[in-house]
Amino acid sequence: MNMAQSTIVFDTHEAVQELTTAGVPERQAEAHVRLQARLIEQNFATKDDIESLRLATKADTDSLRQEMRAEFAKVRTEMADLRAELKGEIADLRAKLKGEIADLRAELKGDIANVRTEMADLRTSLTDKIDTSFRWLIGLQVGIAGILLAAIKLF
Repeated sequence: MNMAQSTIVFDTHEAVQELTTAGVPERQAEAHVRLQARLIEQNFATKDDIESLRLATKADTDSLRQEMRAEFAKVRTEMADLRAELKGEIADLRAKLKGEIADLRAELKGDIANVRTEMADLRTSLTDKIDTSFRWLIGLQVGIAGILLAAIKLF
């Protein structure tokens, strides 16, 4: 058994004696014990092995934690940058929309003013035509009355 690699203590001499006392021939007992010693050395973990693995795992975990913290910090920074960028874009869009709404309002006010002007012009034109028609009707009535009076005087 190699003691430098393992701290598991397996007394091979005692194991051979127990097997021979139990009736196993000495050569066979020695073969069994050698096989057991080899299996123990190759497959069993010692407390040192477990502690070494625990420390390595802890170091890996600590390293991973640090990496994750750094990555999370990067992600938070990127999110803050994106948030600021989006706020700027939203502010730009708001300003643009306000300008477009103001332009549309002005255009609509102008259109309403034009419609009112056209309506006033139509009202004026209609009033003039009604006045002209009314004068023409009065003139026609006067003319007809004159013709009727002239016709009455003739008869």
